[in-house]
Amino acid sequence: MKRNPKYSIITINYNNASGLQLTLDSVINQTFTDYEFIIIDGGSNDSSVEIIKENANKIDYWVSEPDSGRYNAMNKGIKASTGEYLLFLNSGDYFTSNTVLEQVNSIDCNEKVFFGNILINENGEEKIISGPDSDLNLEYFLENALPHQATFFHKSVISQMGGYSEKYQIYADLELYLKIVKEGISLKHIPVTVSNYDLNGISSDNKYLLKRNNEKSQIFNEILGFPEVNFLTIVLNGMPFIQYHIEIFKNLPFKWHWHIVEGAAQLVKDTAWSVATGGKLMSKYYREGLSIDGTTEYLDILKREFPENITIYRKENGQLWEGKTEMVSAPLKNINKESLLWQIDADEIWTLDQFVKGRELFMLYPEKTAAYFMCNFFVGPDLVLQNYGSWGNNLSTEWLRVWRFKPGDRWLAHEPPSLMRLVNKQEVDLAKLNPFSHAHTESAGLVFQHYAYVINSQIEFKENYYGLKDLLTKWEKLNSTKDLPVYIKDYFPWVKEKAEVNTSKYSDVKPILKIDKNGSYKCEYSLEQTAPLITKQRFLLVNDLLNGNSIDLKITTLRNVNTEKELNKIYSSKIWKIVEIIQKVKLKIIPDNSLRRKLISKIIRTIKYR
Repeated sequence: MKRNPKYSIITINYNNASGLQLTLDSVINQTFTDYEFIIIDGGSNDSSVEIIKENANKIDYWVSEPDSGRYNAMNKGIKASTGEYLLFLNSGDYFTSNTVLEQVNSIDCNEKVFFGNILINENGEEKIISGPDSDLNLEYFLENALPHQATFFHKSVISQMGGYSEKYQIYADLELYLKIVKEGISLKHIPVTVSNYDLNGISSDNKYLLKRNNEKSQIFNEILGFPEVNFLTIVLNGMPFIQYHIEIFKNLPFKWHWHIVEGAAQLVKDTAWSVATGGKLMSKYYREGLSIDGTTEYLDILKREFPENITIYRKENGQLWEGKTEMVSAPLKNINKESLLWQIDADEIWTLDQFVKGRELFMLYPEKTAAYFMCNFFVGPDLVLQNYGSWGNNLSTEWLRVWRFKPGDRWLAHEPPSLMRLVNKQEVDLAKLNPFSHAHTESAGLVFQHYAYVINSQIEFKENYYGLKDLLTKWEKLNSTKDLPVYIKDYFPWVKEKAEVNTSKYSDVKPILKIDKNGSYKCEYSLEQTAPLITKQRFLLVNDLLNGNSIDLKITTLRNVNTEKELNKIYSSKIWKIVEIIQKVKLKIIPDNSLRRKLISKIIRTIKYR
């Protein structure tokens, strides 16, 4: 075996004889020969071992035996290696040419870790995947990965990091990168396409998406050390919406607790505003202060099934809550450490990926104190508001949903929500300190679905509780109209803004809940579903938000425009192309005032007004 060569090429193999042959041929034909070649085989029962034995004189070390996983095998390879730099080229991956190591060695690079590019074949099309030339930090790894099959690690760095963690099956290489970056060890990109990457591994298979997400979140938890999320819901008669949430919560890859405050709230204090419009809490909507639609019984079942994760708060002896501020305040005494406080109304629907992404944003920006969001606001089973900056998505007050909570914080009001903290002997509203903007969370895909005016029982209750005269009749008229889009103010006269309504299909919104007016529903959602991207019709609005411009999408402009072809007559097709570019550069995790965001916004403006 060669001693102290420049490079150690380590190949891991599991019953992949054809892939192993590809890898082996590409290694032994390198023009630069100051390397050692190590193969760790997991006890394959195909022809892999025969291939290894036939080429034993070209392999510096090999072993074939069962192991506890690929990272256990990689650690075996590290232990056997003597080279200065280690490269993991697993079976099926192979060098792009016979001169790769010669090219790499000719570059003057003194970094402890450096990486080149990989070449992939996706649906018959070859693509070069490259990491960034600069600005490589923890934030980069939230949405991206480095080409592991093209990364050269100085052995001292691998030893310093303790090798690969064997408790992970998919992302121990991500954990290693994060530890390296956190330790302040720089990583440099070199302009060499090192290897062809085999896309058939577990890290590329969509059936393992949920497992990959869970592992990734666990790694971020351990590296960045952020605590749990406390969800807060106040509810009276929350069927059928309240049943959706637990299916998401129980699959979250981090610690969580759901605080559910049930009961009827009197129209007092910050809820008293509706009294002036004739609002009243009618006794037919509650029994002994609690729900009458099965919500109470459902919550009792939830509590029995998830005793460690769910706390239910109710007034004793049939009493009513003294306004909604008392309701949201009830759980705070039980939250005794810093956490995210995430308010979710019973009729608000968030995806698993959105919860994960939202939490990770707070992990990456510890200075942020709260977050504003936009929503797809449903005013019927299949009708959605289109405008931002208007009723249903008022940018001055809506939708404030997440706070970085610390013990001692208190609710000053629920409408609008004001969570207060004592700072330098002065009480301040956390949402006014340093919140995530609507544009930042929108560009991250954190747009929830709000089924606010969808079923008959909802509408009837709102009509009485908020004093909205003839709401049910007006709502039924809205949902029977065929002449879309329309202004919501033409049906709800208390609305003054020019908020537009159209079908969910036209608005590029895929409803998570398919629901009829009577409350029968089915969920069209997969746990593997990712946060929604920016849709075509919303793109210009988002761009306006990013640039601080006013928003007023004229209803006459888009009336009866129902196809992309027709839309492109109004807006250049180049604008739709830039939507794809935004997603590729991952605008969704770029901070509001960063140079990258300003550059991308400038590009957008240039194309928009060209």
